[in-house]
Amino acid sequence: MVLNSKLKQWLEKNFRERVKFDEPMANHTSLRVGGPADAFVITEKREI
Repeated sequence: MVLNSKLKQWLEKNFRERVKFDEPMANHTSLRVGGPADAFVITEKREI
């Protein structure tokens, strides 16, 4: 899926520096595999 410019702008507006585009998922998996994510959002806090 390719993000359209309207969705990309919405993500940037709402998540600012917490959203990354074309982020390699290998950086976030235990086996270090995975291609680029269209959009990757880092959460503000972790709830248990």
